[in-house]
This record gives sequence, C-alpha cells and structure tokens, in this order.
Amino acid sequence: MLATIPRQQDAKQANLIRLLNPILRRWANYHRHAVAQATFARVDTYVWSMLWQ
Repeated sequence: MLATIPRQQDAKQANLIRLLNPILRRWANYHRHAVAQATFARVDTYVWSMLWQ
C-alpha cells in the first residue's frame, strides 16, 4: 500500500481510491481481531494526507 500512492501520482483521485479500497479492506480484515484502533487511525490519517496532497 505504501508504494501504491506515489506510483499513481498522475492518476485521478477517484481512480486511486478505487485502487486502494481492496488493499485497505484486506488489510483491515487481516487486523480486525487485534485491538488496533490506534493503528487504524494512523493508517487513515496517512491515506487521507497522501490523497490530499
């Protein structure tokens, strides 16, 4: 996921979000059993800030 956003710099935001959704969904499903509220918040902040740029 970390490399996906910089590689898609020229992509439209909607297309990038469409590309990231399955990656984020798999990641969240894998980590859903752990107490990961802080981790989910960190990932959410990272993705939001990368998309905002």
